[in-house]
Amino acid sequence: MFPNHIKYIIRSIRRYAGYSIINVLGLFVGVISCLLIALHVDYELSFDQFHSKKERIFRVNNKLLIDGKNDEYAKSAFPIARTLRSDFIEIEEAASLFSFSGIFNKPVIRYKDKVFIESLFFAVDPSIFNIFDVNLSKSSSQGPLDGLNKVAISKSTAKKYFGNSDPIGEVIQFQEDYLLEVSGVFEDFPQNSVLQIDFMISTETFRSYWIDVGGPDINTLWSASMAQTYVLLNQQSIQTSVVKKLKSIVTNYYPGEQEVLSFTLQPLSEIHLNPIGGEWTPGGSKSSVLALVLIAILILIACCFNFINLSTARFHKHSTEVGIRKILGSSRNQIIAQFLIESLTVTYFAIILSFIVGWLIIPILNSAIDINIAQQRLLQPSFLLSALLAGIILSIAAGLYPSIVFSRFNPVNTSSKTLARKQLMRKGLIVTQFAISTGLMLGIVIVKQQLSYINNKDLGYEKDFVLTIRPRGDIYQKFDVFKNRLLENPSFQSVCICDPVFSGWDSAPLKIEGFEESQYAAFRYVGEDFEKVFGLELVEGKAFDPSIPEAATWSDANSVFVINETAAKEFGWDSDPLGKKIEYNGNSSQFKGKVVGVVKDFHFESLHEPIKPLVMRYKRIGPISIKLSNINVPQSIEHLETIWSSMIPAFPLEKAFVDDKVQEQYKSEVRLEKVIGFFSGIALFISCLGFVGQASFTTRSRLKELSIRKVHGASTSNLVFMLEKEFMFLSLISFLVSLPISLYFIERWLENFSYQTNISEWLVGGLFLSQCLLVVVIVSFHVVRSSRANPADVLRTD
Repeated sequence: MFPNHIKYIIRSIRRYAGYSIINVLGLFVGVISCLLIALHVDYELSFDQFHSKKERIFRVNNKLLIDGKNDEYAKSAFPIARTLRSDFIEIEEAASLFSFSGIFNKPVIRYKDKVFIESLFFAVDPSIFNIFDVNLSKSSSQGPLDGLNKVAISKSTAKKYFGNSDPIGEVIQFQEDYLLEVSGVFEDFPQNSVLQIDFMISTETFRSYWIDVGGPDINTLWSASMAQTYVLLNQQSIQTSVVKKLKSIVTNYYPGEQEVLSFTLQPLSEIHLNPIGGEWTPGGSKSSVLALVLIAILILIACCFNFINLSTARFHKHSTEVGIRKILGSSRNQIIAQFLIESLTVTYFAIILSFIVGWLIIPILNSAIDINIAQQRLLQPSFLLSALLAGIILSIAAGLYPSIVFSRFNPVNTSSKTLARKQLMRKGLIVTQFAISTGLMLGIVIVKQQLSYINNKDLGYEKDFVLTIRPRGDIYQKFDVFKNRLLENPSFQSVCICDPVFSGWDSAPLKIEGFEESQYAAFRYVGEDFEKVFGLELVEGKAFDPSIPEAATWSDANSVFVINETAAKEFGWDSDPLGKKIEYNGNSSQFKGKVVGVVKDFHFESLHEPIKPLVMRYKRIGPISIKLSNINVPQSIEHLETIWSSMIPAFPLEKAFVDDKVQEQYKSEVRLEKVIGFFSGIALFISCLGFVGQASFTTRSRLKELSIRKVHGASTSNLVFMLEKEFMFLSLISFLVSLPISLYFIERWLENFSYQTNISEWLVGGLFLSQCLLVVVIVSFHVVRSSRANPADVLRTD
């Protein structure tokens, strides 16, 4: 019996080649899209799943309650890990991890004649090896981080520096004059890990280094949140009970901040898709993953509806054949099996083709829409088994309804005009397909519009033609000479030492005049001319200038501050903010002083966040920012490199444009726009395929009616208008169904931004008109082609 089914399928495909091509093409495009989405979602969900103790690993985050809003941060103080290890019986291990790229310049590492700037240089507690699955391939007899000035490096780093020779015992130069002995080599962290580390030194080595360069003792530095703290809970420990006990940390070491400060535990497996402030690696997005899953489901639904629609559209051709088969003895189950096997064959052909094409286009797709999918994941047994099961489900979902429809017909009535009873079903499927594609297209248009709004919104400062460079060597001591040499060239307009306005700004508890309790505000150090470099507008007082004594030490009693308008308003200083006092009392530094100026509000964080109170203290620390003219920028950069190499010859120049850094804040949104745009286009393509098939079927099934109307004097335009009315009505229904559902999800996504684009009526109307235009083009093409037939030839066959 099975060979007969195969023969029938081959004959059916040959006989109805057009419908078969549309069916296979629609299923192929849909399946390969869902395949790629599944690979990407699988990758996003796989982060840190390789750790054997992953269920018990958590990160300690601190949470600040500011203006009624919880602001969670991934970093905490160094002493917390030691305190948790000693005082919490529920915690088996705890470790602090510190990234040099977070606060300091990226370290310069030298080995003989090799010089590299490394971004993945970390100080860690040795207990990290007891928490995470860090696989040591080589180690000294004393251990990888035992003793001062020891460093463990990744396998790829060992290859880069030492080739095939044994790196254990080799000495590398860290920064300018610190020597580190290689004491261990560990396997590279997988790409699907929130930890990406090439160098590890112990926190004790870092403590010694920082004290030598004038920093405070990190073992008692409770006031600075510089490290990430990870803990390994005991088998019996419950996360909620440990979080409650964390309140004792605030009580004992942060007195007076119990109302605003708390600590939480974030599971390791949730970090990647729920990034917060202070992350070291770009995180994913849970909403993006959910959006992709939803798109995959919608694409599959569109594929199934497409298959059902085209199958039932052929009913008037299949009905006679089914009737004859029943007369000859075929049972209803055999008829159902025939169509299910046909569905199964087409589906698995599309799946096999999708795997082949998917393997080839994955690298191209990775580059085009900035995602990370490994080709090898296609061949995982679990993935192949899932594809096999998905094919069965898809085949049943797409082929069950047509097979039941065909098997129900009585042989006596199969030749009658029963098509009309199936029109409602097909129209409902067309409406659903168009509703899916319309919703997705509206979503991608809004995402694009929001990104355009972000890129073009006035941020309150100038980001174009502003260059930031990392300070190296003794550039601070030579800064005045460096600045004057630059300003001799008219291509350089202004220069300052200051933290760039686009960076994540730390919140600090400040004693504000007029308040008994500390108030939290964003805090940064800036030097003179910062307002000129970034084009900030002073609304009161003055900015910092060389006539003002710079804060010579971390603990300076004569500090001066510039605040923003929001700070003046929040502190109740609207009328007279100048001269008001600000004080900070931390474990490592204490300073106080007065306000000398107020700048107009600007967006020093991304547009996800509202403008917050900002306090800037005058001190030359941080990167160097340079305002360029917009004339011959490449020549200006070449001149800058010449001056740098003559003054700081031992270090390469590290530079970046501010507008590029600002754009990085919306990297996840840009990726979302690319991914959703790509797959939404595919969903629209599938819907169009189904619509083309339905339009072709409708015109063919009504060819005699069209011929009779033509004989009675109807013009081609009359015939086009008659059929277009029917499809326009379906298009209108699909749009009205899709619009409220789409707008609901779009508005939820826009809530991630404090500043949002408007969804205009013109945008919605334009999308509907585009859909109508598509309907007009497709229907007109088929009607015009059918109207060319000679009515006498058409009617003679009736």
